[in-house]
Amino acid sequence: MINDFSVSQLEQLALVIDRFLVGRPISQQGPQSQKSRPGSGLEFLDHRLYSAGDDPRFIDWRMTMKQQKPYVKRFQNEAASNWVICLDNSASMSLPDNEKWSTGVKLAAAWAFILLRKGQRVSLLIFNSDVEHYLPLGRGKTHYGMMINTLTKAQPSKNSKLTRLAPCMEKIPKHSASVVISDFAFEDAFSEGLHKISGLCSDVHSFTVYSQEDYFAENDEVFVVEDIETNSKTLLANQAQKRNANHALKHWFEYLEQEGLSHGIVNSLIDVKKPWSQHMLAHFKKIQRVHA
Repeated sequence: MINDFSVSQLEQLALVIDRFLVGRPISQQGPQSQKSRPGSGLEFLDHRLYSAGDDPRFIDWRMTMKQQKPYVKRFQNEAASNWVICLDNSASMSLPDNEKWSTGVKLAAAWAFILLRKGQRVSLLIFNSDVEHYLPLGRGKTHYGMMINTLTKAQPSKNSKLTRLAPCMEKIPKHSASVVISDFAFEDAFSEGLHKISGLCSDVHSFTVYSQEDYFAENDEVFVVEDIETNSKTLLANQAQKRNANHALKHWFEYLEQEGLSHGIVNSLIDVKKPWSQHMLAHFKKIQRVHA
């Protein structure tokens, strides 16, 4: 799955994306004032627990001795370098033939590589109705290896669990940036969950992974629209009904696009039949247009 691309391929993609980002940060600043935003400048703000990849020069030994845990000093604008990748592993992501899950894993791995290459601190959350896998913020090659190991071992849930972003909230640092990868099979999963994350984070990128085969499975001459997470099925007995369903699906995707933009979220549709790298480049081109 992840072995479908090499480090050299990711390096080439990262270089291309770097050109899209020339002159602007990968994460947009939120509404909070500069003086209270944590960062990497010279003005001290507060402390946080040490995480893998942190520069040991910033360890506050007095605080570490007092708390019996390693603490580092935080400075202005550090939040802009904190990223959380949220990957949906609900049952619907296993369809069709695990293609959506495979695509989601590749997108998560590619984002992790690009962000860590740029010196960002990255966390990983794999969720459905709850958080199933959590990797705290970290930096560097060792942390990337841990993320790849977690992604390789994880699988879509076999139970019919609804997608809920709410359990992820307590593990997402305030004013960080986030990447959410899901099939967003239900309106409330997108509207409620992403809206809350957009209020918590300085920047949100979302990817809607989809496949036509997921929505329309042929059974002789009858088309079946199946919702694996609620076990509901709708029979489409003729082509006319299928065309109407396709039309509704198109409107759903348009809704995701507009609803996301209305809350400052850049959402991209990911067709599992097309190369994931094309979608990554298209997403960064969209970022340029949105923030132009």
